[in-house]
Amino acid sequence: VPLDKAGVADGAVVITSGNHAGSQVDFWAAIDLQSALQGMVSSGTGTTAASISGEAYPLFTSGSRIYMNDSINKVKEILTDTELPTILSDTTFSGNQDADISQTITLTSWPVVKYAKQPTTDEDPSVGLGLSTQKGKDLYNLTITFDKAINLTHADSEGEDITLFGQKFTVGVDTDATNLYLYKSSTTIDLSVGGGNPNPSETVTIEGKDYTAELTAATDSSGTIRLTDSDGNTDQKEINEGDSKKILDVEVAINLADESTATNSISAEVIVGAQKVKFTNGNEVKIGSDEDAVDGTNVHFASGVNTGNMTKIVVQVAAEDSSSDAIIPGGEFIDPVFGTFKVDFVGLNINEDSDSARETFEIKTTQDKATLKMTTHTGDEATITWYNNESAAAALADGDRDYIRVREMAQVNETEYVVVGNEDEGHLLEVKDIANGTTGYSDDEVIFEDVFSGKTYTSTITQEGKGTVTIGGKQFTLWYIADKAAKESTAFYINLDYPDSTSAGQVVMFPTIQTAKGAKVAFVEPQKLINLSNWDGDKVHQTVVGGIKERNISGLIFPDGDGYETTITVASGNISHWNFTIGGTVSPLDTATANMSYIISIADGNTASFKFNLSVGGTQMINISLLESDFAGNIDNPAIMVFEEEDDNNDILGFIIEMEGAGTSADEVGVADIEFPASLVGATKTISDFLQLETDDDLYKWVDLWGVYATIDKSESSQFTATISYPDEQIYAQIYASEVSASVTGETVTGGGGQIMVVKDNEVSSVSGKNLVVVGGSCINSAAAKVLDVSAGTCGADWTAKTNVGPGQYLIKAVTSPYNDEKTAVLVAGYEAADTKNAVAKLKESHVTDVGTSEIYPKTSA
Repeated sequence: VPLDKAGVADGAVVITSGNHAGSQVDFWAAIDLQSALQGMVSSGTGTTAASISGEAYPLFTSGSRIYMNDSINKVKEILTDTELPTILSDTTFSGNQDADISQTITLTSWPVVKYAKQPTTDEDPSVGLGLSTQKGKDLYNLTITFDKAINLTHADSEGEDITLFGQKFTVGVDTDATNLYLYKSSTTIDLSVGGGNPNPSETVTIEGKDYTAELTAATDSSGTIRLTDSDGNTDQKEINEGDSKKILDVEVAINLADESTATNSISAEVIVGAQKVKFTNGNEVKIGSDEDAVDGTNVHFASGVNTGNMTKIVVQVAAEDSSSDAIIPGGEFIDPVFGTFKVDFVGLNINEDSDSARETFEIKTTQDKATLKMTTHTGDEATITWYNNESAAAALADGDRDYIRVREMAQVNETEYVVVGNEDEGHLLEVKDIANGTTGYSDDEVIFEDVFSGKTYTSTITQEGKGTVTIGGKQFTLWYIADKAAKESTAFYINLDYPDSTSAGQVVMFPTIQTAKGAKVAFVEPQKLINLSNWDGDKVHQTVVGGIKERNISGLIFPDGDGYETTITVASGNISHWNFTIGGTVSPLDTATANMSYIISIADGNTASFKFNLSVGGTQMINISLLESDFAGNIDNPAIMVFEEEDDNNDILGFIIEMEGAGTSADEVGVADIEFPASLVGATKTISDFLQLETDDDLYKWVDLWGVYATIDKSESSQFTATISYPDEQIYAQIYASEVSASVTGETVTGGGGQIMVVKDNEVSSVSGKNLVVVGGSCINSAAAKVLDVSAGTCGADWTAKTNVGPGQYLIKAVTSPYNDEKTAVLVAGYEAADTKNAVAKLKESHVTDVGTSEIYPKTSA
């Protein structure tokens, strides 16, 4: 069974829905098989898991993620020692009294995942976490809470150690009523000259380099320190108690100094590599002996300006400047105050350049035509001409101006095209041949060819001018005309009645074709002069009431990205008055009044991406036109409408590719616009909003909520082309808070994957579009009966007569799926349940059976 196509799981296992003797054996055999098959699919493609080394915490979960346009605090707002047990561990402080300290990081709503030229306008646009440089629009707030009020100016507090956010400090003796000074410790040494135990110098290592610190003089309030590096460079400075100075570019502080005449000695407690950090209420944090301001920070004391009654310190942190106001994937923001932790944007789950987890649509143009290159859900790729502006009005047509029909029961001439089905049952078909034989209808036939796969479909003629054709597991009724006397292609045409319109008079509009990664593409052009009372050309649904043809349009059916939109019901009042029920509201339309129209919203979820304008086309006539994404005007030329998949807001949204070049071939064809509705990007976006690349000024890009990258190539000024990159799933930002030394590799979608489902035989319709492995025989499994073309419940001798399988034997048989003629079904069944279990084991050996063949194993099941 071809379990995957284009790297995506395309199979299901079917078991019995009944409770029969042996059904439990079949069930566990099926689960075993499903597990093996799933492993085959997942081993090639899927998702690479995240890996973490060190202390790191994701700001998202598997069930709640940070998507485009989301704030960083969407999922997690406050981080405590539960999330970062080392960085945010509870600590203690012994000053004028003992206090417990708790620490938190509070994320704010200002940083947002967005698409922009960031962090500077000299960069190509990219997805990133946009930051602000403004006070009050912080990335996060750091909160230090004391469980008792501490007097930090007290003699018992000054000189004491305090650990904040994983960084050890010493409270400076220069702390006063309004300023808190902390000294970030590197190496603390005690130096002394004279006395009973002198230690005039020590060698310390700072950032990999050795320095010798020597005490050369001291008083009760200051000390003079000489510093000599390993290269022989030397310098000395006098430093006051509780202060610091740079010596040889190394910050040196003196905590305590002393001069004793009694012992004829001097001493000092020296911090080499210390960094002074100054906190003042309402001001930026200042660092170093020069008190350089840390831009983007602001300090708040709960006690106001008073450091003598400290209960809480809050440090607000934003971006330093406009050159650092974004964190792009692979980048990080290291806390500029404490330097021990970072906000790490490890990447997107699907990168823009992913080959396996994205697919590409390409719109290319010539002087008077446009092509679309894409891959369908069946894994078939083709480039088709769909827009023709050659010597006439722009049309939805191929290079020879053979039209593409996108409405049920539209007239489709020989060599023209029609879109049938919908989504993963959607196909673009060419009417290859309409044959009208000479002896009744026995040798008549209509042949269709799938434009992408090349597969042909031949109709079954049931009467003169009428027949059926099965496509994607669904049966379509067709009417055909082949007027040999006229000998013109326009005298050879068909009309197709779609099975999705289940009631008389319903009309399917603009069916979609699903792509390899799950987008749904619809070709759209204005549908003009639809006759409300004779929409199908007298082919079906036609009755006569009181000598007048029954007005037989009863509903309009539009795709919504998840099947079809609830039918818009249509009912006639009299010859020109019609009632359209739209969204539960009955709207009358007088087709004798030319300026009347109504808007039809298409939405699966809360928000509409697409709207159609239903307007008067004449008495009993209507026109249906797609509106632009801002819903302000009709799109008069052929266009492409793309539905995305259901997003995190439970909406199915999409975008429109609009063309220019209409009327004559002199008007060159180009992409006029790619229109994203406001719901996808925060505001309606057109190519005038796209961002120009710095590395190639002919290219302009935008990305939407789902993660679709749209690129416009303006290298030909009158003929823009477009490339659409569509992801396998909605993109999200993988952002972590972590210690500086942590290494995090984010989860990466590598494409493909998917689920091999297990369903019961009474649910098989839900997987009719997939390849099937049917476990169990026709005695208990109705799907097995379909594969064998026997009645459900065929058992014992009747089973043996059909299969040649008797006691102790089992069968592996492959056929064209009875539920979908494009798929395969494999029957794996034994005479008894134990034989079925052995059949599954045989299949797991990677045994292959060609379609149309069956193999029987052994006389003694083993």
